[in-house]
Amino acid sequence: MRKKPYQASIDQVKITRDGEYAAIDYADPDVGGMHLKVGTGIVDMSDRDILSLHNDVVAAMQASADEWEDVVVEIPVGKQQILFHPSSDQ
Repeated sequence: MRKKPYQASIDQVKITRDGEYAAIDYADPDVGGMHLKVGTGIVDMSDRDILSLHNDVVAAMQASADEWEDVVVEIPVGKQQILFHPSSDQ
């Protein structure tokens, strides 16, 4: 299983450009990379600028995951777990 991208330093990644996109690949082959659509401004950005953008995206992804409330609803014993809907025949 591949590890999730993390906030990295410049020596932990390789950054390549393809048009408006930047590919961020980690030196660790077990970590999944990321492709970011940067836009036309990419031509004026350094690798450090792109890495800063990448790290901001990773931080936002983590913040979103941290806010997620994993709510589990247990169906009481003896209650139906599945309902049949005749209109969809399911």
